Amino acid sequence: MTETLKIVLLAIVQGVTEFLPISSSGHLNLLQRGLGNEHDHLFISVVLHSGTLAAIVVCYRHEIGALMQPKNRRMIGLLLIGTLPLAFPGLLLRPLVKEIYHELWLTGAGLIITGIVLLFVHRPAVTAATPRPITWRTAIFIGLMQCLAIVPGISRSGTTIGIATRLGIDTATAAKFSFLLAIPAIASVELIETIARYSQADAAAMSVPPGVLTIGFVVAMVVGYLSLSFLLHILRRGKLSYFGYYCLAAGAATLVTQLTNN
Repeated sequence: MTETLKIVLLAIVQGVTEFLPISSSGHLNLLQRGLGNEHDHLFISVVLHSGTLAAIVVCYRHEIGALMQPKNRRMIGLLLIGTLPLAFPGLLLRPLVKEIYHELWLTGAGLIITGIVLLFVHRPAVTAATPRPITWRTAIFIGLMQCLAIVPGISRSGTTIGIATRLGIDTATAAKFSFLLAIPAIASVELIETIARYSQADAAAMSVPPGVLTIGFVVAMVVGYLSLSFLLHILRRGKLSYFGYYCLAAGAATLVTQLTNN
């Protein structure tokens, strides 16, 4: 299989799984192992995540534009508060994050955690009379849940939307806040990894040509946009728990495979 075809395949998987609450990092980790990409796991994941980041910007372009209005300054503050918890693991735990991407049993465990969140934490419906607004406290708590997604297999969207609805926030608002929160989160990780990519150590390990990575970026963006549109439709129907059963099965299969191979 050519390098371009591998990246296209990874980009399709990234685009599909980034927004569906089944952990894009977990699926990318498993697929990259299967394709034999031993050295470039994290940087390739960051490039493909940047493609789906572009999909978020396109899909929520009107909401992003509205944030520039003075009346929406509070939401900008909430997004900043929700992003702060990610600063510690993002900056200080980068070496550990790179290591855990090689531990497939953690990916399996992370998928099971995601399944549990979707089945037992997420509230599939919040009536119009009961939804609560996002506060500073809930923004911090949602941000803390986002930190869990540094473990491959734990879905960022699944945990953040799941905990937000459990806190009484309606599904549409939870999804909007989750994906707007993803913009600074993914962008900051992308910046860190891009800088590290050009350090002497990481540059020596990088083997995928920039042109091939660009193709992956574009494919991930297009597929990601379609996937995000599909997820918003699923959320309106309150069927997010279906993905919980999938994550439990995928996580269990990963753990069983690891146990039988060791």
